[in-house]
Amino acid sequence: MKSMSPYYGSVGGFLGLKSANSTTFTNCVATAASEIKISGGAYCAGGFMGQGNGAGAAASAATKTTFTNCSFEGKLDYTTFSSGNTAASAGRIGGFVGQNGYHEVVLNGCSVASTGLVESHDDVSNSGGFVGNGGDTYNTTDVKNVDRGTVTMSDCHFHGTLVHTATASTGARRIGGFVGDASRVVSLTNCTNDGAVVIHENEKGTVGCGGFLGRTTAAAANHTMQFTLSNCVFSGSMTIYNAKAPESTAVFGTLIGNNTGFAVTTIDGNTESSNASVNYGTTSVTFETE
Repeated sequence: MKSMSPYYGSVGGFLGLKSANSTTFTNCVATAASEIKISGGAYCAGGFMGQGNGAGAAASAATKTTFTNCSFEGKLDYTTFSSGNTAASAGRIGGFVGQNGYHEVVLNGCSVASTGLVESHDDVSNSGGFVGNGGDTYNTTDVKNVDRGTVTMSDCHFHGTLVHTATASTGARRIGGFVGDASRVVSLTNCTNDGAVVIHENEKGTVGCGGFLGRTTAAAANHTMQFTLSNCVFSGSMTIYNAKAPESTAVFGTLIGNNTGFAVTTIDGNTESSNASVNYGTTSVTFETE
């Protein structure tokens, strides 16, 4: 599948845009022969689903998509609408789901196989091995406490490769082995990452890059942002090319790249401090020069 769509649009291997009711994927496989190549800059792209969204901020109930025992074995290759695009929403991609808006995503026993490749170029906003963006943040006067956009993952495994190549303008944004960016409620239990996360940077740096999550954030204290890791193990590799200091504002962590704002992050029962990357174990981030 190849797309040269305009900047706004959603592309998925099975489903482009999901905006109502509930959908279940069981024992589904995006095979190694499958390839989704976005060269025109669709807003969201996913190996299974491009975007999951409810009826908006005032919706009484979010819609839901459940994946059970599904595997992404193919390739997702994304290039944004234009080189140097500085829009915060310039591309949200994931091996399973690109963008999770007012929506609930549940993954049980799912995997990105060793042949699975999620690759992005230029100024992609959020990129994740499973989910690019884990939930929208709305900060309007009338709807401040609507929690839409939750991701729950259990017994999921990333064996593949997540690659991002930045341009010379703004660099990568939020890149995570499981989830690129989380601004609502994200929970990972009994998950592992023994794959590879590779960032080709530039002098401007990467906002957040992590083995499980690129960045947590909440726009305000009255916005619920909870990220929980329970019994999860990172034993893969994370390699950052061309990181430069002091120009680089990059933050990297084998678990979380950047824990920011009002986010509440808990790892195996321990609450992590904000504005810090999180590393556990002996696996480290490797910095190289090309």
